[in-house]
Amino acid sequence: MMKSVNFLEELLDFRRESEHCFTISINNTKESIFQQEGEPPARTTKAVSIYRNVPDYFVIDFYRNGSGFKQKTIATYKGSLICIEDYEDLEHFLKTKLSPKRISRLRTYKRRLENTFNIRYVTYFGGIEDNQYSVLMQALKRMMEVRFMEKGATHLDLAKWPHYEKIGKELILKKQACLFVIYDGDKPISISFNPVMDAFLYGYFRGFDTDYSKFYLGFTDLLQQLEWCFANEIRFFDLLRGDFEYKSRFVDKSYFFRTHVVFPSHHLTSQLNAYLSVATLFVTYELYYPITARIKGYFGYLIRLLFGKRAPKKTETTFHSIEMTVEDFNSMEQGNLHRISLQNPELKFLVRAAYSFLYSHTETVESLTVFQLKGAHKTFVFKGQKAVQKVIFT
Repeated sequence: MMKSVNFLEELLDFRRESEHCFTISINNTKESIFQQEGEPPARTTKAVSIYRNVPDYFVIDFYRNGSGFKQKTIATYKGSLICIEDYEDLEHFLKTKLSPKRISRLRTYKRRLENTFNIRYVTYFGGIEDNQYSVLMQALKRMMEVRFMEKGATHLDLAKWPHYEKIGKELILKKQACLFVIYDGDKPISISFNPVMDAFLYGYFRGFDTDYSKFYLGFTDLLQQLEWCFANEIRFFDLLRGDFEYKSRFVDKSYFFRTHVVFPSHHLTSQLNAYLSVATLFVTYELYYPITARIKGYFGYLIRLLFGKRAPKKTETTFHSIEMTVEDFNSMEQGNLHRISLQNPELKFLVRAAYSFLYSHTETVESLTVFQLKGAHKTFVFKGQKAVQKVIFT
């Protein structure tokens, strides 16, 4: 008999750690964050239990000493951790991690976002209305789908979205998770769903409206989360798996997710099954994945060497812009300009280009007027208070 358990899911989604272990403590400090109360979890004498996705910054007792069980562990994936407790506040963190120039750039992103749109920041932690929760989770799913479709990638957890949507609200109400939201008026444009356990915040899901991509919402969203961590005595921010640029700039350390194989030491068949599982894990993570990654790297290098760097994939929203002066605009035949609204669903493709114009020219959304050239259905004009730009879609 063999049982496979996603331990991180059991820990954060269901809070069922008491069904699997006796104690959990932080590796460096030995500080306890969970202690089994009452009777220990039942463990079948012949069962082999495989616990996947166990962060190695935890020391976990899956069985009592002298209980007749043993365990073997294998490192699988790397995770990333920000040690909030090492910094006095957000300002100290930024000054430690980033150069003054980059800090200034982050503040510019945030300031331009706030000056351009009607921005507000909301964190749902301990309370949220049913309808609001449903709207936000559907919006988050849609943002993630669009983002990964544009990247030509697949977000594996989207297949389990009904599960996350089902458990999320209860976790928020129990202060076991929070939603970080950036609104433009009443429209959510950036959403992050993060479980909370003890002094740990976990970066589960984040998504943003790609129409606002010029404003680098990912950085502003991360600053919002970090500020909340400092205000709420969070000591560790676990960014989990994934190799993204922003992580390399902000993380303090990497760690390994490990798989623990727990088995009875007195039962021969169980021992054989356990060691076979360990051998399979070793081959997969120590040999197969590293070798295939290296082969892909060499193959990619060869392709670039022979054929040059591959051009980015074009989308329907590819466009180029031409700067105009106010005088150029005034000299245009006004009868050839048809004023249009970005609220028209048929013109959705135009929004990202319009917001890029607002960012580049420090204009506000209230000052923006959009025109379409008659007889040229792919040519538009953006006019603000200070700048004018012609945009041609291809």
